[in-house]
Amino acid sequence: RLLRAARDIMSRGAAARLALAVLLAGPVRAQDPEPPPLVLQQCGSEEDALQLLRTGWDADLSVAGPEGDLLHLAAQNWWGALKELVKVVRAQSPEAELTAVRRHLTEVRDQANAALMLLRAGTAEDTTMTPAFQWAQSWDSVFINAKFSSRLDGPTTVLNVVDERVEITNTSLAFSGRGKDKPKRFDLRLRLNGTLDHEASTWSLASVGRVSFTLRKGTPGVWPQLLADGSPRPKNMYPWFERQEALDKEIEREQRRERLRQLLEEYEKEQGAKGEGAAEGEGTGGEAAAAAPKGGVEAGAEPPVKGTATPAGAEAAPPKKGKKRAAKGKGKAPADAPLPAWNASRLEAWLREAGFEKQVPAFRKHAMDGRALVETTEQELRDVLGLRVLGDRKRLRLGVCARHPKCTVPPNRVSDWSVEDVGEWLAEVGLAKHAGAFRRHRVDGPALLEVTEEELQGELGVRALRDRKAFRIRLCEASSDCNILPTDIAEWEADDVDRWLDEYGYAKHRRKFRSKVGDGATLLELSETDLKDELGVWPLGLRKRFGRNLCLADKKVCSAVEGMPDQYTDAANAQQ
Repeated sequence: RLLRAARDIMSRGAAARLALAVLLAGPVRAQDPEPPPLVLQQCGSEEDALQLLRTGWDADLSVAGPEGDLLHLAAQNWWGALKELVKVVRAQSPEAELTAVRRHLTEVRDQANAALMLLRAGTAEDTTMTPAFQWAQSWDSVFINAKFSSRLDGPTTVLNVVDERVEITNTSLAFSGRGKDKPKRFDLRLRLNGTLDHEASTWSLASVGRVSFTLRKGTPGVWPQLLADGSPRPKNMYPWFERQEALDKEIEREQRRERLRQLLEEYEKEQGAKGEGAAEGEGTGGEAAAAAPKGGVEAGAEPPVKGTATPAGAEAAPPKKGKKRAAKGKGKAPADAPLPAWNASRLEAWLREAGFEKQVPAFRKHAMDGRALVETTEQELRDVLGLRVLGDRKRLRLGVCARHPKCTVPPNRVSDWSVEDVGEWLAEVGLAKHAGAFRRHRVDGPALLEVTEEELQGELGVRALRDRKAFRIRLCEASSDCNILPTDIAEWEADDVDRWLDEYGYAKHRRKFRSKVGDGATLLELSETDLKDELGVWPLGLRKRFGRNLCLADKKVCSAVEGMPDQYTDAANAQQ
């Protein structure tokens, strides 16, 4: 029946056929919407990924884990979603390292920078410049610190360089490199004033934006200038003042050692000449003795019996032990020889006599003799030979000076002070709180006169700048060979110092000056290092003009400031 009805409907036309199709299909339903993505890999756009991250992302529900999801977003170049996921991951797992992500992003950055550098090549940005640099020297090395910038006080042009090339020869230095992030090329070529040991010279990329060189000199000594005569001088070449101040002490020490070696060589030559003269005299006496009859007795006569008197008319026999004594004593310094000529045993005997018996084993361990001792620095006495007590080191050095042919200690009334006298003096000048440290280091009068600023601040614990300057002033007043310049500034109080600071451009440093300096007497004692390290006066010009500004305030100071040699003054003129 159904088939017949269908055939009947189909025969009636198109409208009937359409109605039959609708009837067979049933009611029309709307298409179901697609479900939202559950993982980032299902997202079709960055907006979908951001929507998923806002609704909630959990590492436990992630298919690929945090690193896999981050790498997926990076591969799709969805950087906004990537940054959002990084925040979520850091909030949920602060300890996550994400090493693979870091490596991938670094590679992407480097590739992008390389492509950007190619785009910039040949443009106005692609330039070559000489890096600004500063230099200093020690007795045996030259130190160069170059900055990847055209100015030493300007911003760093590039942070790192690639394709760096370094060539150090016996007489020159060449460096070149290309900026890693910018199309800047740096080229430094220097023809040096002296010869180098190129095999012992080194270089390294130092802190960000810098390269440093340590050039070992072929022959130790002081170069009058860095560059060879006739070599072009770069405009951005500067002296390295801060480093040179520290190295000058080493240079001075090495120069003293060199002078001492020369003096010792002269002394040894004199002693050698005297020995040759004595040997010639001994040879002449030997020939005379050979010509005389043996034992002073004529041929055929009986020799004198041991213990009996020499026969009348016969000459006394020369002592046979004289030659043996001379031979046995060969190489030993005379009893009155200066300390540099002492051997190890003579030095040890003197150490025991001078009260340094505890240090004898250390001196023996290091094979010390007189010449080695005079070349030993105070730091080596402390760190290598174990003289930790400051007063003991000073007494040893004064003892060496007293036995050195070219060293004198001027007389001073402070030299008679004992350790107790030093403690009483510290209490009188208002430094009683430091008396314990001076007592522990057994600082007596002679040692007190030898104390340096570094030892005062370090080993003796006088940290306050005002106390250190007061120490120097009061010691000068107590000393018999110190002349204090009479000036009005020395009578200034704190308010007077403040007015001077305001007038000459140091106003913003007033607070530190009031707390650490206080009065005019201390103001006169300040060094350039004190201004920079203790008082924070960083502008170089203010530090250089400090003495001249004091001169402008009080003409009596000018005699101590004017006429001082600068770094460009010849050595002969500076000495004059």
